[in-house]
Amino acid sequence: MLRRTPLAHPVGFAVLFFLFILVGVVANHVMSDLAHDVSLRFAAYVLTGIGFYALGTRIRIPPSPRALLALSLILLIIATVREYGPWAFVSATIVAAIYWQWNTLRPRLHLASIAGIVLLAANLFATGSVPLLEPTLRFSSQTIAFVFGYSLLFIGVAFTFPRDRRLAAVLTVCGGSILMLYGFRSYLLVLVLLLGISWWMQGRASARTGIGAVAVACIIIVGIGYVTTLLLPQQWHLLPHELVAYRIGFTTHMLDIACREAGWWGIFHGSLWTHAATSPIVGSVVAGGGNITTTVIGPLILDGGILELSLMSVLGSIMATLYERARSTPMHVPYYA
Repeated sequence: MLRRTPLAHPVGFAVLFFLFILVGVVANHVMSDLAHDVSLRFAAYVLTGIGFYALGTRIRIPPSPRALLALSLILLIIATVREYGPWAFVSATIVAAIYWQWNTLRPRLHLASIAGIVLLAANLFATGSVPLLEPTLRFSSQTIAFVFGYSLLFIGVAFTFPRDRRLAAVLTVCGGSILMLYGFRSYLLVLVLLLGISWWMQGRASARTGIGAVAVACIIIVGIGYVTTLLLPQQWHLLPHELVAYRIGFTTHMLDIACREAGWWGIFHGSLWTHAATSPIVGSVVAGGGNITTTVIGPLILDGGILELSLMSVLGSIMATLYERARSTPMHVPYYA
């Protein structure tokens, strides 16, 4: 059995999410560029969301791979058919084929990362420029090739790391370098978390190594965000570390607006699930347009209010189930990561 560590425990997400919100609230209070107060409804939604998630971590989902596959395929088609048309069914077919041939494909999943890197590079070429240097292209670069590209990259790295760390490192550097050119910090953060959890749970990283790696990753991600901001058609007077606080505060403020607009019962009532990318729709509500992120609970609140927020318990249950399986069986660590 692998070691138990709070750094990878599912409850850690709730703690970090609360700290994120706390930093955002403080930033809104002390930064003149923000200066927004949050509502009581915002506080109620945040605490309720964390509560549902924490409750979910106490529940274990009984294993039923075929039922989970069917549910995943249904959700995949619902979320992508409006934007990608027939490609939604092609995607579902590919996912089903991967499931049925999983035992054959698993030892060769480094090829998935290579395929993902090729797709990301081809999509970047098709975009016609580098979104990092022209941030206005970031939204248009989020094509089906981009989605498949980073998905294959992450899956390949996760399953390659336990058996060949050097190859996983090469794939990470290559894929991460291309993702960096897209200007999206969140995908780089996912890649860092994936490797960090794998390293830590398998006992291959000391606390000092982990902290050092996180520090380097944070510097890189903050740097990318700062460069992207400088290239936007706006004038900023904030320093890189101030921009981080501003970004967290801005996201918190957008979440507060979402809570106010949604009331207690939401606005879209299920239709938000039919979109692969919800941030443009969220942006139209909270900011009159734009690609706006409102954390993991924002879309749930806007869609179904307090009732749909209960789905955070499902997320908590999935995380806890995967965590326990990863601790008992090392080969399951990539699934959790």
